[in-house]
Amino acid sequence: MRILSIDDDEFVTRAIKRTLDRLDYQVDTANCVSNAAQLITDNEYDLVLTDLNMPDGDGLDVIRQVREFWPFTEVIVISGHGTIARAVESTKAGAFYFLEKTGRS
Repeated sequence: MRILSIDDDEFVTRAIKRTLDRLDYQVDTANCVSNAAQLITDNEYDLVLTDLNMPDGDGLDVIRQVREFWPFTEVIVISGHGTIARAVESTKAGAFYFLEKTGRS
């Protein structure tokens, strides 16, 4: 299974990659929308994990691009800015699921 993890917080992308690598998944990471867009254009993923708020764009754009290039790829949004409105926007754009980040311990 090939997974793309997108988050502007490098701690988050490293933690996700480390965890999924241990489970033998192939994981690519991106820390901005523009890098993610290039990876999505060049590679097919089984799963995309994306944040919504990033310095160079919005995770909704990521969802739409995934849907355009790879309509059967599942997208899960993991956001620290979880509101009902953003969750609804995400699912309408094509996200499979919306998770809210919690603070680090």
